Amino acid sequence: MQDDDSTKTRKTESRSVALSLLEALEAGDIQAIGRLLDPEATWFIPGFGEFDRETILGKLANTITATDSRQFEILNTIAEDGAVAIEVRGRFRMADGRDYHNSYHYLFRVSDGLITHCSEYMDTHLARAIFSPPGGEKD
Repeated sequence: MQDDDSTKTRKTESRSVALSLLEALEAGDIQAIGRLLDPEATWFIPGFGEFDRETILGKLANTITATDSRQFEILNTIAEDGAVAIEVRGRFRMADGRDYHNSYHYLFRVSDGLITHCSEYMDTHLARAIFSPPGGEKD
């Protein structure tokens, strides 16, 4: 089945929105991330739960604060019907000097140029070990 021009354009725009969010996270630009999220956006991470827009913005802001640098290597992207799948390798340097390397799979839902939902898959055990303070879990 061949895509018509409007379908190709929507796929390209959706892919661009999703990649822009990762670029903003890499740059530490929480305002840009906020501009890309729909007011009713949700974000799901297995093992952590589902979060509304304001909660995920807070969690991403905490990630930015806890890290001195963030680098993403985009391995693959696929866009179909308002959905964008992105396979990523992340390399972060924590503010305390530790390195945090994880692999991610994001499934973004995009509508009218905004992200309405993200499902984020990663090694949650590793993430919890790095981002939780000694002796307890961090919000």
